[in-house]
Amino acid sequence: MSKQTGDNFTIGENDITQADMADINFLLVQLNPKAQKIDLKKVKVVMRSGVIMSVRDKNKNGQLIGMGTLLIVNKLFALCGTIEDVVVREEYRGQGLGRKITEALIAKSEALGMRFVDLTSKPQKKVANQLYASVGFEKRKTNVYRRYLQGNK
Repeated sequence: MSKQTGDNFTIGENDITQADMADINFLLVQLNPKAQKIDLKKVKVVMRSGVIMSVRDKNKNGQLIGMGTLLIVNKLFALCGTIEDVVVREEYRGQGLGRKITEALIAKSEALGMRFVDLTSKPQKKVANQLYASVGFEKRKTNVYRRYLQGNK
């Protein structure tokens, strides 16, 4: 699925191919400089159980320039989701593409009948936090815990 988001960009859903893998890995390093390289097999696992929204530059032969992931979570009391890895290449930032990705992920969550969707963002990412608040996310009063498994710190 692909839809136009303006003169130069399209948003797609689960349309990642082998040709996109260098761009995927570049974007992941922008999110986390310590990100390890992934392959298409890993991406397909995520697309089978969730959604990866892509943003492409039509003027650069559809180059992948941004993405975000919706993980689908079936809890006992509700279908819900988690938005992860929203990122746009630095040279394309400030054009509203992060907003378009986030809004597309929210729309997909609603279309799937989710009760709610969560996301996390580091406090120092001020622009991202302003974006999330502006599209209706509310800061929760909860503790977030993580346990690393098998020495994977």
